[in-house]
Amino acid sequence: MIQVTIISPQVSGYVTAVPVQDFAQVKVGQILATIDQRIYAAKVAQAEANLASQIATLANSQQSQHSREAALSGRSGHYQCAGAIGEGAGRDAPR
Repeated sequence: MIQVTIISPQVSGYVTAVPVQDFAQVKVGQILATIDQRIYAAKVAQAEANLASQIATLANSQQSQHSREAALSGRSGHYQCAGAIGEGAGRDAPR
């Protein structure tokens, strides 16, 4: 018994090839139509470029944070050193 089935694609695009004839018998897994991949390849390339850009932005932000933390740590060290000098000067002052 011959069964005719209507098919529809899951994605949109331009059909570049139809390797089967109308009403031909086909097997499971057989390619019925090929859709132009250039549009999807361009979208994938754009998404990869956006991802790379975001990764670079994250790395820059992390580097900036490390720089700020180092600067704050250095300032903290200066204040501790100044405090120790001040305490020592207070002890050494004549009474």
